[in-house]
Amino acid sequence: MKHMSTQIKINATPMEVWDIFSKFHLHEHWNPFIMDIKGSINIGERIQIILYPNHRLLDDRMSTYKEFHKTPLGLHYKEGDYPIDLQKSSKFKVKIRLCNIGEKLHWEKKCLLFGNYYYGHTFTLEPLTNNCTLFKNEVAFKGFLVNMGWEAYTKYYYQAGLELMNEALKICVESGEMHLDENLIQYRS
Repeated sequence: MKHMSTQIKINATPMEVWDIFSKFHLHEHWNPFIMDIKGSINIGERIQIILYPNHRLLDDRMSTYKEFHKTPLGLHYKEGDYPIDLQKSSKFKVKIRLCNIGEKLHWEKKCLLFGNYYYGHTFTLEPLTNNCTLFKNEVAFKGFLVNMGWEAYTKYYYQAGLELMNEALKICVESGEMHLDENLIQYRS
């Protein structure tokens, strides 16, 4: 199983962070990695995830990873020259397995095809002192196709996407201006 974890400190309470994060229909306005989430937050609910990352931001972030440039794809990687066609969205359904309002959300997808594939995504909101929250954004993958591309590309792609998502959530929550702030709108352009 391949794991990845990112985190960010947000100057707001866990419930203030949850209030923005849990409004799936508004992710397209602030989230540079997950463009849209269709469905509601209920345990057992199947929701649709649409990844359509901002490729300019993702590309810029990946170009900062020294380890990426040592991989077979990274050796030939130039800024703006995507080794995989990233100009497409990725749409898939997941099932919500855990939902503790203001604390944790976990969804997953399992598939017996493609080498017993598994994808799990967990979001954790931990209260810190002075009305701050530690937002953790973690993914786990398993399967033949994951193993093939993990070291070459997948882990860097997801690392960059999760970091950008964390940073955008922080800006969104701390600014209090979810749709109007031009700094947030730029993530979707």
